[in-house]
Amino acid sequence: AFLDQFRLFLEFAASYYHAPIQTVLQVAISTAHRRLLLEDNNQAASKKTDREKPLQDRMSLVPLTIEQIPVVEKILNIEKRFFKILIDGVTGSGKSRCYFEAIAYWRNYGNILYLVPEIHLSHQVMYTLESYFGEDVCCVHSQISPKKRAAIARLVQQKDKGVILVGARSALFMPLSNISCVIVDEEHDQSYKQTEGEFRYHARDLAIFLAHQNQCICILGSATPTPKFLLEKSDHNMARVVLTQRATGHPVPPIEPWLCSPPTIEQPIDQRVLKVIRDVLLEDRKVLVYLNQRGYTPRFWCESCRIFLTCPGCENAYFVHHKDANQLICHHCGRASSYNITCRSCASPMTPLGFGTERLAEFLQEVFPKTPQYLVDTDHVKTPKQAKKVFEAIAQPGAGIIIGTQMLSKGHDWPYVTLVVLLMSAYALRNQLTPQLAQNILQTAGRCGRHLPGRVILPIAQGEECDPKIKMLCDHHYHQYVTTYIEKNTAFFAKIYFQGKEISDLMLKIRNYLKASKCLYEWEGPFMDFPAKRGPYWRVYCIIQEQSRALRASRIKKMQDIIEKNRSLKNIFLSIEIDPLLLDDEFRS
Repeated sequence: AFLDQFRLFLEFAASYYHAPIQTVLQVAISTAHRRLLLEDNNQAASKKTDREKPLQDRMSLVPLTIEQIPVVEKILNIEKRFFKILIDGVTGSGKSRCYFEAIAYWRNYGNILYLVPEIHLSHQVMYTLESYFGEDVCCVHSQISPKKRAAIARLVQQKDKGVILVGARSALFMPLSNISCVIVDEEHDQSYKQTEGEFRYHARDLAIFLAHQNQCICILGSATPTPKFLLEKSDHNMARVVLTQRATGHPVPPIEPWLCSPPTIEQPIDQRVLKVIRDVLLEDRKVLVYLNQRGYTPRFWCESCRIFLTCPGCENAYFVHHKDANQLICHHCGRASSYNITCRSCASPMTPLGFGTERLAEFLQEVFPKTPQYLVDTDHVKTPKQAKKVFEAIAQPGAGIIIGTQMLSKGHDWPYVTLVVLLMSAYALRNQLTPQLAQNILQTAGRCGRHLPGRVILPIAQGEECDPKIKMLCDHHYHQYVTTYIEKNTAFFAKIYFQGKEISDLMLKIRNYLKASKCLYEWEGPFMDFPAKRGPYWRVYCIIQEQSRALRASRIKKMQDIIEKNRSLKNIFLSIEIDPLLLDDEFRS
């Protein structure tokens, strides 16, 4: 019966995301890692599968705050049936503490699935859960070995209750029986969205379906919830509970916009901000500097030819200089080249523009040579073991500068971080202030001042224009911002991707198809993807929207039938993305 249920789950995923069932099965089989292997792993399954260290004495949960008590009562008073609870709590309000109460209760009735947005967070959560609940805590993600994955799959199938399975989005496809509670932490996070390949699923939405299939509670938590959950008025199977105060009693610091001199590669941070950083370091506290740009220099410009240095395999994708690797790397196709910044046309030296985390770290090391530094991005923190080591060091007392990308923005509670500096680009603040960027700003700001008074500074270059809605975010009025931003968008979207080696031929085929199918339904596009060319293939997409999921599914089915019967269309069709993340200029009222 359990395997039948798992099969139905995979069939639903294939149907909802309009993905080939073979592709969905490949994802599931690679995650469960060939169930046939389990027959030879009886011994491995009976042993501890995730840690070799002996378990320490179990810790006691800290008392609930006055705000957390009604939230937990709401969770525990739900009878065993499908129900969604959104914990809408400011950063540091103790959402995890509420999760732990839910786990302590619901694991008596079945197994627990606990999703986190990043691999490096899954091990952190696992260690914490082990300290409270004991050994039946498993961690699964794409980086664990096949043997360990097989052992975990055996364990979670053998036990009917009490197992806590922690993992990133691929943990969804571990065949866990008798689920009594599903938890999706940081439910807003884009990392839950698979945006490549034929199976472009959203782990949060599939987790909700899994809870529905098991007729159990689904707990969603975030300080910046997904707009659709805030705007939904008619879902009788969902309740929203709010935590407005931090569990430590310290207020959430407002974001301070500072007019500063324009940042350059020579001077990435204004002198006034450096003085504040210095004062915090002198107090033996830590500073977090956020910059969502890896590498040393993100682009190069030829003054003579007036062109940028781009990847030869991609269209309009810049080569990024990575000084530590002494290479130019394309962040889209992964192509690497020796470090050579002369123009291909005139052989003149090219001018570096902008800066990434490597240059920022180098600059701050020059300014504060005796202060420990922690560079946290996917180039320098690649494994859970590395992440554990650096995050534990950050949590220790003493001065330090933390420099990094979105890896810093979620799930961390560092007691000694009392200053956050948000280095956002002017373009982002003016033209790209989407809900995703707004969430990133507020989540990163939320790492600050949890246990000690803190400040958050947002440098804005003098003369730059900003989206007026930035004021709402600076005052942490996220709900007001969401209402303003999403007001016009209530449709259900899908992106249809096509690719081909010749752009003119590709566009001609798509336009002819759209023209012929105009009587069936309206389209937006075709639009060029970014980057428009990856390797030998050009990539474009069209957008369709409907007022219900059923109508959208019907339209996509008709489209797939037409493509299946047309060989030229079938050759250029790539994939379908349901509920895509859309930019401002893609929204249609």
